[in-house]
Amino acid sequence: MFKQSESPFQPNTSGLCPRCLLPLREPPFVFGRDAFHRVPRFSGEEWDAVEHVPARFRQIKRVTQSARRNPFFRAVRGTTFLAALLLGAVSPSGAEELHTAAAVRALTVAQAQEPMRVHLRGVVTFFDETLFSRFIQDDTAGIYLQASRNTPSLVPGQMVEIEGASSPGEFAPIIVPERVRVVGAAALPAPKLVTYEQLASGKEDSQFVEITGVVRSVQLHEASQHYLIEIATGGGRLSVYARQLPVKSAEELLDSTVRVRGVCSTQFNHQRQLFAIRLMVPQPDD
Repeated sequence: MFKQSESPFQPNTSGLCPRCLLPLREPPFVFGRDAFHRVPRFSGEEWDAVEHVPARFRQIKRVTQSARRNPFFRAVRGTTFLAALLLGAVSPSGAEELHTAAAVRALTVAQAQEPMRVHLRGVVTFFDETLFSRFIQDDTAGIYLQASRNTPSLVPGQMVEIEGASSPGEFAPIIVPERVRVVGAAALPAPKLVTYEQLASGKEDSQFVEITGVVRSVQLHEASQHYLIEIATGGGRLSVYARQLPVKSAEELLDSTVRVRGVCSTQFNHQRQLFAIRLMVPQPDD
C-alpha cells in the first residue's frame, strides 16, 4: 500500500494523484479504465499503488469485474452489439463501418488517418484518369475516390458498390477503393444551385452542383481532350472541363451567359488550402 505523506485526515486539496501526479477527476462508478481513479477523501487514506485506487474501492472493483462475468451482463452486451450491427454501425467483424459518403466526409483528419471500413453505393458523377478525377455521389453527399488498381474505368451514370477504407485525402476525407462493382445504371443526382462564394468555401468539394456565369475563354486541353472553359461569376472565376461543347464552334460561346452542371473539383496546396475551383462536366447536356 502507498500512504500519502501529508498529515492524517487533512483534505487533499492538491488535485493530483498521489501516485502519478496527474490531475484527478471524479467519474461515476462505471466500467472503464478510469472508473476508479478518484480523489482520496482524506490524505491519510491508504492508496493501492497497483490498482491505482484508494483501498476502500478495491471491493467495488471486484464486484464490477464479477458482474462482467455474469451471463446476464454478457447477454445484454451481445444484444447491444446485434442492434448496432442491424443499424449498420458496425461490420460483422466488429469494426465500425461507414455506409454513406457524408459519414466519411464528416471524419476529422485524425480519424481518417486511422483507416475505417467503408461500404456504400453511389452513382458515378465524373470519371477521367487523365484529369485525376474520380467522383461518386450517394443520397447523402459526393466524394472522391483515390487512384487504385482495384477501380475499373467507369462512366458517369453507373451505379457502383464500393468497399474500401477511409483516408484523410489532401483536402477532405476520401475513399481508398479495394473492391468496385458496377451494379446498374442511375440518373445523376439533382444539382445543387450554388454561388461562387459557396464553392470557394470548400464545402461543396466533390458535390454535383450548378452555377451560372459568363464565358471568358475556351481552349482545348490537349492532355485530356477536354475543352477548358473559363467562366466569370459574381464572385470570381472558375474553370470548366467539358468533353463536348453545346455549340458547333468555341467562338460561339465567348461572352455568352451559361448555366453549368458538374462536380466541384477543388485545387489545393500542401497545407490543405483551396486556391482554385474546377467544374467537371460529365455529360454534353450539362
